[in-house]
Amino acid sequence: MSTLGDPSQELINFPRDVKHAIETRLHVPYVDLRPLTGGTNNRTFMAKHESHAWVVRLEAVGGVQLRRACAAQMLARRAGVAVPEIVAFELDADNTQQYFWMIEMLIPGVHFEPMAFDQPERNALAFHLGQQLRMLHSITVDAFGLMPPDPWDMTQPTFAAWIEHEMTRIPRALKLAGMDLGSVYLGGDAK
Repeated sequence: MSTLGDPSQELINFPRDVKHAIETRLHVPYVDLRPLTGGTNNRTFMAKHESHAWVVRLEAVGGVQLRRACAAQMLARRAGVAVPEIVAFELDADNTQQYFWMIEMLIPGVHFEPMAFDQPERNALAFHLGQQLRMLHSITVDAFGLMPPDPWDMTQPTFAAWIEHEMTRIPRALKLAGMDLGSVYLGGDAK
């Protein structure tokens, strides 16, 4: 869970054009922004307007982490996993934008401390978390490798193709590690 960070950081680091776009998408005249520690790319903020609150995540245009997080969160939500609702996002850049951004509903709460609960409550929580993980791990994606977007062309259409692709990377990794490729068995017929 993120926590509030230094309030003065907002004045220095939050882009005005993004703030305006967020206010427009939320249909509010203004939002107060405060940094939250942690989160995607460590560029996570709480946006508040009157009694409403949201979490805003930023990433420099060209990055892939926020786009992957948004895609994964939408897949998880559709599968019934308890994740925050994404309210709005801008993940397509034109020549004038410097940041991708995403807005999600703020889920109020406190840091989870399992030992603060009695054993029956911990058992119920563990069961519930297990249900959530089961739903999360039942999600299928269209390929194997990285969650889209994949600018490095690592995602493959089948598991076998992904393994074959990964095997092609082993010689370079061994070389970078200073190892002799001839001394390592990589499978297949021994010669």
